[in-house]
Amino acid sequence: MNYETNYSFLEYDTYDDFEKFIKEQNFSHLIENIDKKKIPTENYKRFSKMLISNSNNFFLQKNNLDYEVVALNSPFDRRNEYFEFRVIERNKPLKNFQVTIFSKDGDNFYKDYVKTNPNGEGKIRLFENRSYLISAVTVKKASLLEKLKLKSEWISHWASMTFYLNYN
Repeated sequence: MNYETNYSFLEYDTYDDFEKFIKEQNFSHLIENIDKKKIPTENYKRFSKMLISNSNNFFLQKNNLDYEVVALNSPFDRRNEYFEFRVIERNKPLKNFQVTIFSKDGDNFYKDYVKTNPNGEGKIRLFENRSYLISAVTVKKASLLEKLKLKSEWISHWASMTFYLNYN
């Protein structure tokens, strides 16, 4: 199941909040020469997917979002110890790109980072009875046209994929 939002406007409370977000997403180079006294504004757009299955049958879906995480194998197939995925933007793989993996079991919350390979592919080890959220975020300074249209200095795109792994 896919879902794409419209752009949403965000004004940060402080520059420090924005800087923390930028550093967490591994884009520190973007803020080296900006005015730290000015409160940043951003427009963000989300591209979300949820994988659902009631069997080991799995199909590969055509890419149809501008920015997305694409499943390369089925997390629901017990034979797969690892879940493999590709991060693409406008049908081009994002190589050597940081992806955040959030997961949760009954009592514990986990956060890990994976870097994609030159083909934009990454993989994570799977654990039963765990919910997964795979998150890839791009951030860029808005062009003049984007600033006029969206009225913000920054633009981010958020691609995510969620699934719950339970073999019962």
